Amino acid sequence: MILQLGRWAMDAALQTLASWDSDADEALPIYVGVNMSAIQVARDNIAEMVADALKSSGLAGNRLTLELTESSIVQDPGRATRVFDSLKGLDTIVAMDDFGTGYSSLAYLQRLPIDVLKIDRSSSRG
Repeated sequence: MILQLGRWAMDAALQTLASWDSDADEALPIYVGVNMSAIQVARDNIAEMVADALKSSGLAGNRLTLELTESSIVQDPGRATRVFDSLKGLDTIVAMDDFGTGYSSLAYLQRLPIDVLKIDRSSSRG
């Protein structure tokens, strides 16, 4: 059910932000962040789902930050790169969450279209 739940969460988050804009009669200077599961990245058409949710809400992609965990990238780097490229094509902000919990290197990250890198606190402890 993670795919259905993920789609619902995306729609709910964007519709909520759109309703705040509507209530204020202007586009507010805020954005919304939505976490994506590794299962969503592996099994769903994330770009199509995000595009549909953006269109339905009337929001621009730059109001949305998509957070994907390092594990979702490590499982299938080729697919993850294609997903990230598609999401960047929608003008969304792409963040990698929990960096340092898996096996990605900083050199590998240079090849990914990531806007934000969230480093896991456990990786800074020695």
